[in-house]
Amino acid sequence: MPEESVPDLEREISLEEVERAMFSLKTGVVPGGDGLPAEWYHTFWPVVGPDLLAVYREAVRFGALPPSALVGYVTLLYKKGDRTELANWRPITLLTVDYKILAKLMVLHLREVMARVVHPDQTCGVPGRVCGMNLALVRDALAWADQRRVPLALLSLDQEKAFDRVSHAFLFALLRRMGFGPGFVAMVRLLYAGAVSRVIVNGHCSGLIKQRGGVRQGCPLSPLLYVLYLEPLAERLRREPAFQGLHIPGAGGTRAKVSVYADDATLFLGRDEDFRAVSGILEAFSDATGARINHSKSAVLYAGAWAGRSDVPGGFVLCQDGLKILGVVFWREDSAQKNWDITLSKLKARAESWCKRDLSLTGRVVAACSDLLAGLNHLALVFPIPFMTGRRLEHALFTFIWGGRSEQVSRTTMCTEREKEGRGGGVYPP
Repeated sequence: MPEESVPDLEREISLEEVERAMFSLKTGVVPGGDGLPAEWYHTFWPVVGPDLLAVYREAVRFGALPPSALVGYVTLLYKKGDRTELANWRPITLLTVDYKILAKLMVLHLREVMARVVHPDQTCGVPGRVCGMNLALVRDALAWADQRRVPLALLSLDQEKAFDRVSHAFLFALLRRMGFGPGFVAMVRLLYAGAVSRVIVNGHCSGLIKQRGGVRQGCPLSPLLYVLYLEPLAERLRREPAFQGLHIPGAGGTRAKVSVYADDATLFLGRDEDFRAVSGILEAFSDATGARINHSKSAVLYAGAWAGRSDVPGGFVLCQDGLKILGVVFWREDSAQKNWDITLSKLKARAESWCKRDLSLTGRVVAACSDLLAGLNHLALVFPIPFMTGRRLEHALFTFIWGGRSEQVSRTTMCTEREKEGRGGGVYPP
């Protein structure tokens, strides 16, 4: 942390900052235990704003938030797989809005300095960085390895209960070591000192459970704290001379070793010695922090000169099919076409589901823009849509919009913005 940035994080909380944090919270979400949603604070802010600021300043002064603000209600959201397996459910903590406003305020402060303390390999939570950078690196590494026949192994690490296994002692020591001032560290400690949870099961709440570790999924600050928490591991991997990674052509000897987005880490290995070096570093990090790498879900995809390799050093698993990274699946060949074929199939399936509803033309346009086209930009940033696939997607989209009938308005007009006498949908252009 540059010394000149420390005072910015240590400044006293102002009403303007609290108001900005409050209005930046998402609306339409489930509130915490007090039942007050963000919309309530929006409506009554002129009345409650000054009092909430006074509460925060007193909390900073005495080192403790009100007990009601520290209670989180934990509920489980289904991810995928066998519903009887607890590992296939994600715990989400429902927090009070007064807690989340303070956490969001710290997020706004922290974002101002994230680019100075986090390496460019990590793209989560840093203004100006997007996960498309990670995906583009993976795409180009696979293409380079195949073209030049150099050995490459992509290792996608899976961390078991990453947020839940965060050690508070390690986190606070790390923040101090990184150069964060005592005031900011005290603010982070404020959110977790005395934090308790109740677990909701079938509509019933458990008793209070003291939170002795982990960062809460549902807290606005948790992703940034975890980014900082993982930075020592990423930095150790970058500096390890026995781990050489993949040479980047035309980069003056720079090597790609690690690409990280929050807790999703992808490593680039080109030698058997790389596997041994990485395994040792991961074990040391686990011993120091309590983190645990799930070897049975950490997959390796071979490419280039290693394309036909079947053994996997380090106890990781061999990727039998595509390797999914940040929502995009990578194969040794034809990754672009395969991803777009999958995307088109999903779009058609969602369109069939929407067809069961009695929608007007405008309703179909809204459904197309808000649901059917959702996520296309993410994939298009990595793999431009193939020409024929684009035509098939366009056909499926307008068939849905017009309900299979002949099109009454030209597609060019349909794609025109509402202000320019179009349908205003931002529909996929022909």
